[in-house]
Amino acid sequence: MGGLPLERIARALKLLRLIPRADDYITAWRRVSKMIPEVRLPSAKEIEMAADGTGLKTGSAGEYR
Repeated sequence: MGGLPLERIARALKLLRLIPRADDYITAWRRVSKMIPEVRLPSAKEIEMAADGTGLKTGSAGEYR
């Protein structure tokens, strides 16, 4: 199973019968490059914020404890 990662993923999904057919890399690239992404920014009413004054981090992120 050769090819670039995008093509490999499509072929694997086809083998699992999750998609009917797998396109090659060039066909997928042509389709994706024509897409225009749409990003919707949240309004002030949709934003939540929290603060922690203890100095502890919520994730260790690989730091030594």
